[in-house]
Parts: sequence; C-alpha cells; structure tokens
Amino acid sequence: MSPRRAAPDQLLCVLSSRSFLHFKNASETFWGMVLFAHPTEDDMRVLVQSLVTEVEPHVVPHVSVVDASRMKSVDAGAFEVLCGHVRERFDDLRVHVRALGLVRPTGLPGAVISGMFDVLRRPYPVSVFDRLEDSITWLGAREASVRGQEEALSASITELVETFSDPEPMLTAVRTMLMRQTPPTIEAAAASLKVSPRALQRRLSKAGTSLRQEIRKARLRTVQRLLTHTNLPIKEIAVEAGLSSAQHLSVAFRRLTGESPSSWRQVRRLGNL
Repeated sequence: MSPRRAAPDQLLCVLSSRSFLHFKNASETFWGMVLFAHPTEDDMRVLVQSLVTEVEPHVVPHVSVVDASRMKSVDAGAFEVLCGHVRERFDDLRVHVRALGLVRPTGLPGAVISGMFDVLRRPYPVSVFDRLEDSITWLGAREASVRGQEEALSASITELVETFSDPEPMLTAVRTMLMRQTPPTIEAAAASLKVSPRALQRRLSKAGTSLRQEIRKARLRTVQRLLTHTNLPIKEIAVEAGLSSAQHLSVAFRRLTGESPSSWRQVRRLGNL
C-alpha cells in the first residue's frame, strides 16, 4: 500500500459576492479566486480591495490560482481594474506570489483572460490551463503544501463556491458566520448579523432554507472534512462539530448521507491512497 498523502489545509473564504470568491488555505501558502457569471467593474473594485490582503507584509510567499472557468462574459471596465491592480502592486506581487495558475473559460472570455498577461508585465510566473486540477499540479511544483492535492483542493474550491455564491446575501452572511460559530438561537444569530429575528427568518425562507438547516449543513461539512483529513475518533469529531455524542453524530450523518461515518471515511481514504 502506498504512503498516504498529507491532507491539505482547510480552505477559508476571505470575501465572496455574486460574481467572485476570494479564498486562502489556513497556512496562507495557497491563495486563489474564482470568477463566475458576469463580473462588473464595481465587483472587481471590491475584489481588488480584498486581493491587497495577499501582499500584506506579514503574508508568507505563496502560490495562487485564478479559476475563471465559470465566467460567461468579460466587462472591459472590470478587466482594466484587475490589470490596474497588477500594475500598481507589481513590486509587492513579485515578493509575495511565487506563481499563478490561470484557468480560462471557453469562447471569447477565455481568449481575453488568456491574453491578460500578454499586455501586462508579469510579476511572477504565469501559466494558463483548461482544468483546475492541471493548474494545481503545476503550482505544486513550486509549493509543497499543494503538491499531490489536485482532487482534494479542487473539491474544496467547488464546495466553497457552492457555499458562498448564493444570490441571497443574507444566506452568504449566515454561512460565513457558521464557519466561525454556531449561535444557540435565531435571536443570537440575528444579533450577530445585526438584523431582526423576523427579518432573518423571512430572508432565509425566501432562499428556501432555515437557520436549523444551515447549521446542519455546516456541521456536516465539518464532519466530512475531519473524517477525510484527520485521524480523530468519531467521539472527538462530534465534539468539534458541536454534537452531543458519537451516537448523535452517527444518526445525523446517516440520515443526511445514507452512510455511516466510518464507511464514508474508509471510502474517501481509499480514494486518496
């Protein structure tokens, strides 16, 4: 049996909107952004404010990926804002970013995105790909924490997109909050989000969900991540996920996935050998 690969760091959302997601791993050695649908100039101005955090003095040198494969169009103003960021932060980017893997969309947007660094001076090595996994393989040659993690990181990025790209901003805010804490009541959640309990319930209902459902989903994601990437026993995973016991975890997990936690872990671990 071949040695098991090290588990990747958890990916964390830095900032999200309807057209982009900015993320990093816990050790800040791997950063990235996902662009989707139709990013506007205003969207990119917000994103660029977040991208500045990648080049702050305390941030370690890292590799970065830009997954634009979900883009449907390219706005000229948005394109220029991103180009302006590279020009203005050229020296900082050269120090902090070891390499950038760019995943292009299809059609005309792909041609425009692919040619971005043909009209810009490159502060770091850049390579263009059709698949996210291929870009991560290329980045892995430059950053050990990414090496051999193509499938795991690609799946984690997809999960982040599914979690944070919802068109209801309040739902995104709730999911962001649940990454940090699990409020005991709707009142506590509403207070944290600075809205009334009634308004929170109404907006979640409009999005087809509820706080209870979102807490269950957040706990399930935590359990699945710990089952896959750690050797913690089920009892300790239950505590980490905010569940009362290993039995409670097993019953809830089977209800949501149709599998026991141990079976789910075994299948995923075998897939990563």
